[in-house]
Amino acid sequence: MGFFMTNILTIVCFFPLLGVLIILLWPKGKEHETEVKWIANIVAFLGFVVSIPLITHFNRPEYIDSSGMRYVFKAPW
Repeated sequence: MGFFMTNILTIVCFFPLLGVLIILLWPKGKEHETEVKWIANIVAFLGFVVSIPLITHFNRPEYIDSSGMRYVFKAPW
């Protein structure tokens, strides 16, 4: 498993925060409203594209835990 598939849950969950940061840093005002909407739509679409491997790799045995759960993310606390 590569870096992307190992961390796909984290990427899918936190990718929208990238869009939020871009929108927060974008100039404010009525004249930039359309641009902000485009940024939001592009980030939402890219979030969808990033999540597609979750569906296409769902039944692959390398992503199934010993308990039968899929895409388990384990980290030491």
